Amino acid sequence: MLLCETFHYSHFQIFGHISGSHINPALSLVGVVMGKISLQIFVVYTIAQCIGATLGYSIARIFVVYTIAQCIGATLGYSIARMWFHFIIFPFQAQFAGCSINPARSFGPALVTGHWENHWVYWVAPLSGAFVGSFIYRVLFYDNPDKHNTVTYDTNESVKLQTVDEA
Repeated sequence: MLLCETFHYSHFQIFGHISGSHINPALSLVGVVMGKISLQIFVVYTIAQCIGATLGYSIARIFVVYTIAQCIGATLGYSIARMWFHFIIFPFQAQFAGCSINPARSFGPALVTGHWENHWVYWVAPLSGAFVGSFIYRVLFYDNPDKHNTVTYDTNESVKLQTVDEA
């Protein structure tokens, strides 16, 4: 589990400055609503996320042998955050969507296995939740920080420091 979490957080560090580390179409939709990315970029990201999920699931199916894990009694490790996820979010969502909150992650296995039953739920629920939640946030709380902040650069012999002053 630690290795999985390491790769997960490494992904954000490596690709965050390139694309914002968008790995979930629902979160990319939040970027559209908040004005951080365009609708065209959202479509490109969503296609890339679905391709990545399909390739990832295909590779995982090659290397993961469930019967061996069951025979040796392998168990899953849990972090505190995952424990809270299982106790707070999972009970409410599992009965409706099997607790999949990433449409691309649901698309990959569905494409590989051919199981498309009720697949629309895995897209409609997270995307509508992301849209409604981010829209409410934008209307009630969001104040564009770019119009209030000025960025200045303080340089000396060895360091270039970026500071943000609120106007």
